[in-house]
Amino acid sequence: MNRTPRKRPACAAQPGEPPIARRRRPAAAGPVLGEGPANDVRTAIEQAFEGIGGVARLTAWAEANDTQFYRLWSRLTPVRVTGGDGGELLIQIVRHGDHPPAK
Repeated sequence: MNRTPRKRPACAAQPGEPPIARRRRPAAAGPVLGEGPANDVRTAIEQAFEGIGGVARLTAWAEANDTQFYRLWSRLTPVRVTGGDGGELLIQIVRHGDHPPAK
């Protein structure tokens, strides 16, 4: 039986290369905000939003569909945890039972 040698896939590590290197690929650069087709779509959606009633209609919908509105709102709200006045967050671990407090 005559077998043709298999070609090495492009992602395979070269001899002497660490295994993790074969899996790393350069990150694709996304479009710059405000340029290209993504901005065209964003503009079209903004125009459609205004065309169907804008904020007034969204408010009316939110009042009638509060659960769906809060789900949407929670997905769009950025999550950032900070301490008082935007400073560092202090985490205190309280142990109960036989464990003495850490020093």
